[in-house]
Amino acid sequence: MTNADHQTLLAGILDLTGMVVVSGYAHPIYDEMLASWETHSTSSRISAGRGGATRTETVWLNPACSRALHAQGLFEECTT
Repeated sequence: MTNADHQTLLAGILDLTGMVVVSGYAHPIYDEMLASWETHSTSSRISAGRGGATRTETVWLNPACSRALHAQGLFEECTT
């Protein structure tokens, strides 16, 4: 996908009223266009079994999804 394709995709996603989750790698286009969304990131190997190189994977949650998940307590810290 080109940068313009990503921008078009995100513009369409931003118009949705339901719960939306986007998974991918951090990029300035996503950081800018989804700035109001909740994010969670983790480091993972880019090629299992072939070395130790890693990339940071990110999940963006739109406000509707974030509210619903927090209401269910999915992001509460484990205390055990």
